[in-house]
Amino acid sequence: MRIWIQSNTGAGFDPRWAVYDEVERAHLAAAAAPGTEIRFAGVEKMERKVEHSPYSRYVNSRQLIDAGRQAEADGYDAFVVAGMGVAGRAQLEEILAIPVVFAEAVTWHFASWLHGSFGIIGHDKIVYRRRVEQVRRSGLLGALVPGDFADLSVDDVLEGFGSAGKVLDEVGSSAIRAVHDGARCLIPSFNVLNTLLVQEGVTQLHGVPVLDTSAITLKAAEMVVAGRQIAGFAPSGWSVEG
Repeated sequence: MRIWIQSNTGAGFDPRWAVYDEVERAHLAAAAAPGTEIRFAGVEKMERKVEHSPYSRYVNSRQLIDAGRQAEADGYDAFVVAGMGVAGRAQLEEILAIPVVFAEAVTWHFASWLHGSFGIIGHDKIVYRRRVEQVRRSGLLGALVPGDFADLSVDDVLEGFGSAGKVLDEVGSSAIRAVHDGARCLIPSFNVLNTLLVQEGVTQLHGVPVLDTSAITLKAAEMVVAGRQIAGFAPSGWSVEG
């Protein structure tokens, strides 16, 4: 099967994202099932305020839509959005006949199903609050254990690929509250943060597992494609939802 994995970042276009691009490609290749072909792509014009600005999310959404159309035209079996945001989701689900898989839809439900309760590793305040709202809209707010958030910029996270100490200290400290109050799984708020944690071998914090959002989203996409092949049909607009 062939799966197009789309990032909201400038991976593949902006040199500042080169290390993330390299690490994420290697991680996806290692996580993929035998025979799965992956294309990992970024956006040419990354909006730095995509989590903070409706206009920036609109600009990114247009690029995601174009990428989704290209994936379908090129014969890919699924279109995956790797980031934890929701920009472009409704539009892609409407226009594409191939499955549309958004990481945020997969991770909340998987964590709830497997662990019962989960917390969010928020790299900054605004992103953390956006993720909480996404969880609420998914109907899983009851499974979310409130926590704290770190004070990390996107640049801080990117710099962590060279020296991760500051990032690891911040996310470790911010996760204590959720773990103390009963979270049985932790979900990174940002796919780039997830990839950094993977690079650093962080699979748990304070005795609680950290969900690998990249790998679990890829596996969900593989499952959806295989399921459609077994069923022998491909309904238009199908998406991974709870």
